[in-house]
Amino acid sequence: MKLKIIIYMLLPLYYCFTPPALADSKVLVILVSDNITNVNIETVSNLYSFRQKFMPNNQKVKLTHLPMNSEDTIGFTQKIFDYYPYQLKRLWDQAIFSGTARSPKNFTTHEDLLRFIKNNNNAIGYVFIDKSDVAKIKEEYNVIATIN
Repeated sequence: MKLKIIIYMLLPLYYCFTPPALADSKVLVILVSDNITNVNIETVSNLYSFRQKFMPNNQKVKLTHLPMNSEDTIGFTQKIFDYYPYQLKRLWDQAIFSGTARSPKNFTTHEDLLRFIKNNNNAIGYVFIDKSDVAKIKEEYNVIATIN
């Protein structure tokens, strides 16, 4: 328990002294399965914070995420929620422990996450990519937002 407290205390320092997660050459891309329409940033925020459990099509959502210490997750939590990944994880842990939610599916690589979104209905995810790759992603996937 003491180790967990120390980690939570030191984690913000890690983010302060690492290279900036939100580099000018990268953008956050929010992707959803092809069967989903009418999703906006507010819906994404509500889904990832477990305030909303269903997609606009009334189907249960399949949330995905990349490792909590990845540049992708740092960019996602700072752009969408204006806080750090460990704070989002704390929300998830509380909801999962109380039995009101299930843990988002964890992926270690962009490729695995993108494949999952492509092959599953009601899936949603994010990647933090170079601006030069945005057009390619938009051709292959249902992109609902790109955030600088």
